[in-house]
Amino acid sequence: MRKELSISIPFLDEEQGISILHSRISPVIKQLEENYEVELILIDDGSTDSTFDLLKQFFSQAKIIRHPKNLGIGAAMRSGFDAFSGDYIVFLDSDCTFAPEEICAMLEIISKDDKIDVVSASPYHPKGGVEGVPVWRLVFSKGASWLYRRLVSDRIYTYTSFMRIYKREAANKLKFENNGFIAVTEVMVRSIYLGLNIVEYPAVLSVRKYGRSKIKVFKVVMEHLRFILSLPKIKKDPCPKP
Repeated sequence: MRKELSISIPFLDEEQGISILHSRISPVIKQLEENYEVELILIDDGSTDSTFDLLKQFFSQAKIIRHPKNLGIGAAMRSGFDAFSGDYIVFLDSDCTFAPEEICAMLEIISKDDKIDVVSASPYHPKGGVEGVPVWRLVFSKGASWLYRRLVSDRIYTYTSFMRIYKREAANKLKFENNGFIAVTEVMVRSIYLGLNIVEYPAVLSVRKYGRSKIKVFKVVMEHLRFILSLPKIKKDPCPKP
């Protein structure tokens, strides 16, 4: 019996890039379907443009979840966790800043080793890299990961990467509280404190080619500061009560 793979992608006002994503991910899905049953879960996180209609047009076979308003990337990630039915779940950015083609290599790693729970794309790994990313974003993201390496675990180079693959058993253990961008880091930190076996996959983070970033820098900085203050509590109880 073939294993099942779920791919979850969040969207917020991404009408400019949906056709590009479709052209990039369709051959990847076709390749994956040689060995897996593939489920595509698309989360429209309160878009106000034509994103929802375009998702229905380009991805008619996908499971499309629509948030009535913008709740945040953490909420979109939670919807993906709640909806997936596969043996593995992949989270992928809709803007292709991480290449969708890397899913195959990451899946190869996690599927061949029973001891691995999570594979995370890592541009800050010594063998990873960045291409064309604005300096301010690189300083912010890399600086945050540098700080968490010292506060949480120096085994992980990148704490801010959304592109990850989780085994179902690991995903079922993960609960998190935040709805904003900080949720990406929160899930990584909780995974570490839960003792999950995490492997980083050296990846290239590239600049967004279309649309605009939804990151509000001051808001995200404040989220990180509040989250850092909560680290002792999270370490003591890495699985929050519902």
